[in-house]
Amino acid sequence: MDIFELDKKSRLKFLFDEAFKVGKSIDGMQSNDRLEYAVGLFIRQIYNSYTLWCICNPVARADFFGENEILHDFASGFVVSRSMYETVLIANYILLTNDFEHSKNVVIKVARLHSLIERDILSQNMKSSLPKAKELKVLIPALKKNIFEHVEFTELPKKVKNYVETAGTKKWNWHGKKMPELAELAGFHPSWHLQIYNYLSNYAHANSLSVEQVGAVNTADDAIMLADKNYDFAENFLSRSIDILVRVCKSEGINIRLSIHSVDLIKSWKEINKRDMASYNEK
Repeated sequence: MDIFELDKKSRLKFLFDEAFKVGKSIDGMQSNDRLEYAVGLFIRQIYNSYTLWCICNPVARADFFGENEILHDFASGFVVSRSMYETVLIANYILLTNDFEHSKNVVIKVARLHSLIERDILSQNMKSSLPKAKELKVLIPALKKNIFEHVEFTELPKKVKNYVETAGTKKWNWHGKKMPELAELAGFHPSWHLQIYNYLSNYAHANSLSVEQVGAVNTADDAIMLADKNYDFAENFLSRSIDILVRVCKSEGINIRLSIHSVDLIKSWKEINKRDMASYNEK
């Protein structure tokens, strides 16, 4: 079988199967925080890519175009695609770059600290009195203390240490990197970042451009054409996510064997992402 001769739908279905095999092969082997974090992000990517699958293969019908047509919700798909892209960038930076070569375990705790603080801010804004909201007031100081006392704390990049020291009192980008920097570290050509992050962000924030495009869709075929773009995003980011998890596992002494077809897809998307997106769009 030549994986590249399959249509987009079949290739994504193949990647789903491969992702589940990878997940099953390491089930119960999350022996430390780093592996547990990597697996958690990987599971999120599987859920996201399945959501895109459902958007590209809908069953719901609506009378948007004057007749009972299948509803292709391409706009929601673009929001999910953006989420998958960001997850690839963050996972690659935290788990694989040299910035955390000597602090690979404590940085996972910092990422969790950031998550708890964001939840606490949300709870305060909502004036929540739920037990979980109150529990955050105990968890956050305890985790900060654990991070300060961690043997790797002094090895963290300066901006990350600054975040821990001021967390909860100042608005910090906890990892200290801007999105274009993370994209470059993950091997994405600047044109890919501009297209994916900026264009797809329009749909997350209801930018006037995206609203206009949604309003310009007058037929079911228009919606299908836009929705089908999510096949490419799902295949790209799921293959990259499989690659990240496999590499993290290898660094922790766990070897995962991928099929030759998965390896081919991963290599192909890595090469495509390195090139100007215009050359890909011309295909």
